[in-house]
Amino acid sequence: MTRHTGNPRVALSKVVAHALRHDPERYGIELDRSGWVAVDDLIAGLRMASRRWRDLTPAALQEMAGASAKQRFELRAGRIRARIYVGWADEDGSFTPDNAATLEAALTAAGVHHQLERYPGARHGFAVPSSPSYDAAPAERHWQRLLSLYAEAGAAL
Repeated sequence: MTRHTGNPRVALSKVVAHALRHDPERYGIELDRSGWVAVDDLIAGLRMASRRWRDLTPAALQEMAGASAKQRFELRAGRIRARIYVGWADEDGSFTPDNAATLEAALTAAGVHHQLERYPGARHGFAVPSSPSYDAAPAERHWQRLLSLYAEAGAAL
């Protein structure tokens, strides 16, 4: 799931991102419609998944979440959630501008902290070098954006 890191804050950021964005079931947590989970439930889930987190406290989660300039995690009233980023090709029949507008409206209505970024002229698969629709210029911008987001979240690549 996550690579070992010697920096406890980075390790915590990575495991929290995994729990909130990718595999909440693995940690026995259930996110609400807006992506929130009780901090106590997240801590219990992390403790269940690994002894490494047996001494984890709400204060440590708060410190980790506050360490990122971009605030990848949001804590409020004893709950935590992750922000969402969606980069999309505007020439993609599987994700149209109408789909983007629908997603934007739904995330906004649900109060989910998010960002949608359109890549003009790009087609589905534009950022995958082996794809027939690979496009170097938007791919470079997309990968730089993702690497920046990961770095801001404390992920070591």
